[in-house]
Amino acid sequence: MFVNPTPNTRLADNLTKTASKAMLEYVGVLTIKLIGGDTLAARDLSGRSDPYVIFTVGDQQVQSKVKFQTLQPVWNESFQVCVASLDDRLNLHVMDWDRIGKHDPMGDGSIRLEDLEDGKPTYKSVKLEHVECGTIHLQLTWTLLA
Repeated sequence: MFVNPTPNTRLADNLTKTASKAMLEYVGVLTIKLIGGDTLAARDLSGRSDPYVIFTVGDQQVQSKVKFQTLQPVWNESFQVCVASLDDRLNLHVMDWDRIGKHDPMGDGSIRLEDLEDGKPTYKSVKLEHVECGTIHLQLTWTLLA
């Protein structure tokens, strides 16, 4: 039986990337409480939208539940993400869920993590960009890892 002595480079590359992510050191944990939104843009024929929010920090992503038929959603959902660098930003993308076809963008925004104080809940209202109107309300708590 012949065995190829050349290693599978694709497999080796994937193992290296996985090991690098596993060895990544985090400087802290960000707790995101998505409170709600107001005056969001209408994206459905009914004059309403079905909004949800996608949060991204570094290579981590979390997503809220969809709130149906509203421009004033109340989520009261909490998420936690690990943060590798204070230079990272919390990016948020608000989307309109659609049963058929692509989900429609409803705006986005970002928050600098370096502006947050360790252990102190901070309320932020993020005016959405790239859209005619809308604001998302958050409570952020930064916890520095020792």
